[in-house]
Amino acid sequence: MEQLEYDAFEILFMACMWVCVWWGAKDTQGKAVKEHVARGGQLGTQAAAFGIGLATLADLVIVVGAAVTAYQHRKIAVIGPNDQIAYSGFATKADGKLRWRRLFLEAISVLFDSH
Repeated sequence: MEQLEYDAFEILFMACMWVCVWWGAKDTQGKAVKEHVARGGQLGTQAAAFGIGLATLADLVIVVGAAVTAYQHRKIAVIGPNDQIAYSGFATKADGKLRWRRLFLEAISVLFDSH
């Protein structure tokens, strides 16, 4: 998937999640709110609801942004026709391939030493 398609999918997914959460809250709490108001109860201010919603949104953006950033900054080196190795941080592609070769050679030496 290209980056633009991936970004469009993320935006669509987040919009669908927001609609589902809004619909679920309205369905779950709608009757209770109507009963509360009918009995003379007061609703909270819209400013408080907006502030809480904004704070929650900011938290979600930070968490999702951190997860997406961590996922997008991992690197994958293709080794052979069927093998891949993921590396991140300050590691380079050469480091990843070197580590894979060491693991491969250790596995071969263990295989031959055990017989």
